[in-house]
Amino acid sequence: MSGSQPSDYLPKSAIVYDSQKRTWYTTDSSGKWININEDSVKRRLVASGFARDRMLDGSSMEKEMTRIQDEQNVSYVGPLAGWPIGIHKHSDDKFLVTKAAMPLTTKDIQCDMLIKIGEAALGEEQFEWFKGFIRTRRDAIRNRIFTPSPVAIFAGPAHSYKSFMQRLITELLGGRMARPWRYMSGQTSFNGDLYGAEHLCIEDDAPPTDSATQTKIGSHIKSLLFSNDLSAHFKGRDAVYLKPIWTMSMSTNDEPSNLLCIPPIDESLDDKIALLKTSCIIFPWDDDKHKQTWMREHFLEEVQGLAHIIDQHVIRPEWHNDRTIIKAYKNSDLLNMINNISPEEQLLNMIDVIAKGATIIGKAIEIDLQIRARFSRQTEKIADTHWKIGVLLGKLAKKHPRRVTRKTIRGSAEWTILPPLNKA
Repeated sequence: MSGSQPSDYLPKSAIVYDSQKRTWYTTDSSGKWININEDSVKRRLVASGFARDRMLDGSSMEKEMTRIQDEQNVSYVGPLAGWPIGIHKHSDDKFLVTKAAMPLTTKDIQCDMLIKIGEAALGEEQFEWFKGFIRTRRDAIRNRIFTPSPVAIFAGPAHSYKSFMQRLITELLGGRMARPWRYMSGQTSFNGDLYGAEHLCIEDDAPPTDSATQTKIGSHIKSLLFSNDLSAHFKGRDAVYLKPIWTMSMSTNDEPSNLLCIPPIDESLDDKIALLKTSCIIFPWDDDKHKQTWMREHFLEEVQGLAHIIDQHVIRPEWHNDRTIIKAYKNSDLLNMINNISPEEQLLNMIDVIAKGATIIGKAIEIDLQIRARFSRQTEKIADTHWKIGVLLGKLAKKHPRRVTRKTIRGSAEWTILPPLNKA
């Protein structure tokens, strides 16, 4: 928690000045922070004993207002994921948290239905990992520990309870959820609405159709979940550096076209993406009326029972990770599917088509021109420049060192791509 102070960082008087929006905040009789105007500030200060009458150097009320602006100013006012209500300081900025998540309460009660759903949808091993993952995130919020964590991606067919598992994450982390897809996919530069929720949830969003958007998504996974300081961009407010405690999840169908929402898992993203394969399950109460009755009357109660189990869960030693506490789980079937639709594998498939069983030799720009002449639209989606073709060939050389090799001739890289084994 370097650079942060606990919630007992309080001003001399319970009035705070928002220096960016030039407005004032104080607490009401219940302790809730409320926005007040300047006239209200003056009335409250007079009621507290500050004189309104002007002296030669100004009234004591005016002096106190100036002192509040100088000493009790904040650069952000609002909810902040993982932080309790109160005035805090991080780096050089003070900020006022006005609303916190629901307490992470537990009850030692039965939660048989939730366990049944979790194990049926994920299988015993994946559900065990899920419990360990959520424990690390509850511990981070409870103790305000800024621990990076992988994004948990649920992929499977319809009726495999992907969205249900995400709803469960929201409730287990305090009940607040925000949707980061528009920001992560480059549709907006504003991300301020994300800072008030512990759970960043990506669900049923259209997958990207180009490698540039996939790259943006991968970059934002890194920055949102692994950066020490994050620049919050709100409409009508200057950017400010805050430190939320976030957990991210994503759900998608397991069709190849849908899996494109998952960025290619290279070395830089391997520890940042967890892949969980969900299975289609049907319960006796899966008619809407029975299901809604259970959700309304029993779901939240069972969540507290599951939270009790999770808070006592012991992570397998082989799953331990020094940085994220728990490793990013990888379902092997999903990993293979994602690797097979990666940009570099798409490139290799196109090269095999144009090669017709022959060996291809040439510079990246020469190979690019050949495949672009045959597969213009497909090539543009995976690589919009010759240079990116070279990057993809480099990835192929690591994945398929027998087939793809590189040598330097007179300062330039020359690539050799052999045909597949069954065509050699």
